[in-house]
Amino acid sequence: MVKKRKKNIYLIIAIVIILLSSIVGWKFYDGNQWKNPRWEGKSSEGNWKAVLSKDKNSNSDKFFGMLYWTGNKKDEKKIYITLSQFYINDKYVAGDRAERVSKKEQIVTDKDNRGFVDWEQLENIKDNKLVVYLHWKQDNQLHKTKIQLKKVTDH
Repeated sequence: MVKKRKKNIYLIIAIVIILLSSIVGWKFYDGNQWKNPRWEGKSSEGNWKAVLSKDKNSNSDKFFGMLYWTGNKKDEKKIYITLSQFYINDKYVAGDRAERVSKKEQIVTDKDNRGFVDWEQLENIKDNKLVVYLHWKQDNQLHKTKIQLKKVTDH
């Protein structure tokens, strides 16, 4: 009886050690896996936010940029992006070459993908000047803004 009880205690201790090791290992893996730089910027009038980050679901070293409307939520359905461009050190890298004139080509902010760059390499963006130029229409009035991206975190 004492031997059986001792065996059960050892079994329980072994299970607890395995579980704790698994949890600690997962936390270590999870914490290190997402340590990636992230850049953000806001437009001067406060209506737009741009975020450049790594896709957490990707194992590659590539980054993508997204635009977010931070202005009045009621206006979001009336906003059309007519041009978005991404520059690294004042050099055009991605985005529209010209203004989207046709309404069919314009991006409706509450429905469409609002990306400004897809899959840029980390070595091309780190320690560089990153800027997004954005033109959008609201109530048929054209607005233009420049968003300077700044490194905000390594997470």
